[in-house]
Amino acid sequence: MAVETAGFVKLSGDTGPGVAVGVIVDEGRIRLVSDGEQLADWVIDDLGIRALQDGFIIRASGEEYHLRTKDDALLAEELGVVAASPRLAKMVAARHRPEERPDPEPQEADEPVERSRVGPLAFALGGVLVISGGFFLRLDNATEGDQAADLIYQWPLMVGGAVMVAASLTLLLRVPYSRLVAGAVLAVMVVVLGFALGDVEVDGLHLVALGLTAGGVVIGVSVLAWGEGPANST
Repeated sequence: MAVETAGFVKLSGDTGPGVAVGVIVDEGRIRLVSDGEQLADWVIDDLGIRALQDGFIIRASGEEYHLRTKDDALLAEELGVVAASPRLAKMVAARHRPEERPDPEPQEADEPVERSRVGPLAFALGGVLVISGGFFLRLDNATEGDQAADLIYQWPLMVGGAVMVAASLTLLLRVPYSRLVAGAVLAVMVVVLGFALGDVEVDGLHLVALGLTAGGVVIGVSVLAWGEGPANST
């Protein structure tokens, strides 16, 4: 396939732009034509060709010519002198670069679901309230003397509240089956609270103790009802 371009040629070292020529490369030959006259017809393999930052030095018949063209990259590729000049190598690479296409709109990465801390913290608060209920039962027992109901329920409430606080940590860390454990603890607390309401006289500190316990249980049930914590499986 013939390659044609236009340029200027002059003897190496001469000043001035040189002679305007048409450059034709075809079938292993390079021809220079000016005003319809052929100035040169060289076999490419017989030439010494060196790429410059601006054109080429061609050694032919004992002379050196400086040839500059409008498309040095095209001519360099055809003459096989691309590697001789980093500039031409970049120009040739640009010729073969696919048409630049606008970058596709970046896909919005799925934002990681933020692990809500509200539920586990609320569950821990419920545990603290249950512990407080057991504490007030103990306090009432200490101020008013031994009462069988107080002695029966103060420790289950305090221990159960502590277990709720521990369960809140497993909810926060999304430990497998943590919701089942939390639900089981709440079920026990509901049973204890139900018996306490029937056995403990509701007055004074008893009322505060049972109110705190009931509030803690309600908070815990609400947290689990809202689906806080991990799924009940691995």
